[in-house]
Formats: sequence, structure tokens, C-alpha cells
Amino acid sequence: MPEIIIKKFSESLENFYFFLIFAAVWYKSKVMFSAPQQVLKNRRRLSALTTLQARIAENNVSANRFSIAKKQTQTLREFFEDLQVEENRIKREIQRIGQKIKRLENSNVDKKDNDNKTDGK
Repeated sequence: MPEIIIKKFSESLENFYFFLIFAAVWYKSKVMFSAPQQVLKNRRRLSALTTLQARIAENNVSANRFSIAKKQTQTLREFFEDLQVEENRIKREIQRIGQKIKRLENSNVDKKDNDNKTDGK
């Protein structure tokens, strides 16, 4: 009786070893690559990384250009705002001068009227 148990145990142990070997081979085939495959995979990764770095550099250049354009736009906006303020100041000054001219004309007309009245007496 113990011989049968030992025989079955050794068979199951052999089956277990076979299973372990099979699992190890299967795992190696799925996870591990041969040296040429690994080199090819690394080259692809390096190529993808280089492409990604180039895109990042292009985006940085675009971002820098955008930032410069944004600053220039802001500078132009400030310039035109200052220009508008100056234009409004000049318009107010012209209106003041125009009002002074009208007052002088009115006072001149009043003086002429007074002179005419005094001459007529």
C-alpha cells in the first residue's frame, strides 16, 4: 500500500515538475525576447523617444513664438490706448481753444457794438 502512495506521489511530482518547466518556457516566450528582438525593440523606443523630443522642441518654439506675439500684441494695445488718451487730450485742448476763440470773437463783437453805439451818440 505505501508503494502505491509513493508511486502516485512521484507521478504527481513528475507532473508538477513538467508543469513548472512548461510554465517557465511559456513565461519566457511571452515576456523575454531574444537579443535581436530586444535590440529592435530598443531602437523603436529610441526612435519614438527622439520623435517625442522633437515634437516637444517644436511645441516649445511655437509656445515661445506665441508668447512673443502675445507680448507684442499687449505692447501694441498699450501703445494704442496711450495714443487714444493723447488724442482725447488734444481734442479737449482744441475745444478749449475753440471756446476761447468764440469768447474773444463775442467780446470783440461786443466791443464793436459798444464802439458803434458810442460813435453814434
